[in-house]
Amino acid sequence: MIWILLSSAFASININTASGDELTKFNGVGPATAAKIIDYRETNGPFESCEQLDVIKGIGSATLAKILPDCTVGEKENPKKGKKK
Repeated sequence: MIWILLSSAFASININTASGDELTKFNGVGPATAAKIIDYRETNGPFESCEQLDVIKGIGSATLAKILPDCTVGEKENPKKGKKK
């Protein structure tokens, strides 16, 4: 039981799918910055990498360094997946 709690406490947050509440779990990200992340991805499409968060006003190098260990953009889709021969 403890292992389950610990694994969920350290789960990565996908910045391409996370809600505002989930994004505020990042150290240094409040509701206003979370809203900017969501606005950016809705306008520009999904983030290619977590490092791309540096384009968000309010996320500087120090905040980005705190975010990176818990950040993910999810798995890239395989373009050949689902294609029939």
